[in-house]
Amino acid sequence: MRWQQTNSFRFEDQPNLKNTSKTYRKAYRISQKDKGATNTLLKEKKPKMVALKQFLEFGSKIEKGRVILSLPLKTISEANCTQAWPTKHKRHKKQKNMVFWAFLEVKHLVKLPCILTFIRYAPAFLDKHDNLPMSMKWICDALCAEITGEYRPGKADSSKEIEIKYDQIKSDILGVKIIIEF
Repeated sequence: MRWQQTNSFRFEDQPNLKNTSKTYRKAYRISQKDKGATNTLLKEKKPKMVALKQFLEFGSKIEKGRVILSLPLKTISEANCTQAWPTKHKRHKKQKNMVFWAFLEVKHLVKLPCILTFIRYAPAFLDKHDNLPMSMKWICDALCAEITGEYRPGKADSSKEIEIKYDQIKSDILGVKIIIEF
């Protein structure tokens, strides 16, 4: 019997070699159209995550009256996301940690009021009205919390002293560029 990975299972009777009673084990179901297929699994194509030096000088760039942070982050729309919660939680945690460590070295320079511009680099565009701001939600929340010092959920990004803008650029390389003007 060939084993194939599908989403449906069946149970089959197997004689136990020790005491000849029936045991049940989980077996993969083979459909008629899959009988000629091989046992190899197709791998999903993933966009490139590149080394730090290859993407717009990852890290921070300091200019007069503005700071530019470039982060190698994957962003997807949280509004249309159907991933399992552990996958989402891992991505959100990574985004917040990256923002914290990137902003730590320039935190003392930024003063309120300020304008935050988030630029998403990805192979496909998102809807500008809903999905683009939702893809940057955790990054924006983490950065606003660091700027204002208000760590209660929903309070930092509602500050009247912070203006938030979003943009996106088509690129084979995944990343986020944050421009902080003060």
